[in-house]
Amino acid sequence: MKTPFITFFSKLSLLTFLIILLALSVGFIFPAAQLPVESAIVFAFFFIITLSIHFILLKADEKPDPQFIRYFMITTMLKLFLYLGFIIILIFLVKEHAKPLAILFMILYLIYSVFEIGSFLSHLKKRKLNL
Repeated sequence: MKTPFITFFSKLSLLTFLIILLALSVGFIFPAAQLPVESAIVFAFFFIITLSIHFILLKADEKPDPQFIRYFMITTMLKLFLYLGFIIILIFLVKEHAKPLAILFMILYLIYSVFEIGSFLSHLKKRKLNL
């Protein structure tokens, strides 16, 4: 039986692959919409951070409820500051592609946040049913 982390990893990998494939297709069909090379860093960043945060939350879920809430709040705050720091540094370093990278960042933030929240809520529901 697959662990929740392995299941999440496979779904996240598939999601990332499909998003990259879609971005490349749009860039191929509409050459003006091609993403800069630096966008690979943004994709990798979201994949790694989402995977790491989910792992931390799965570990925190094993703890009693008050500790889980604390871990959840801390990871959410940490994620917010990581995202904010990343986009500021990226825009500062890659000024010539700042606008498309910022737009890509916002789109990926929405997609990965919805995916992460949905996956974790699904995990919580399954765990609750097994109790």
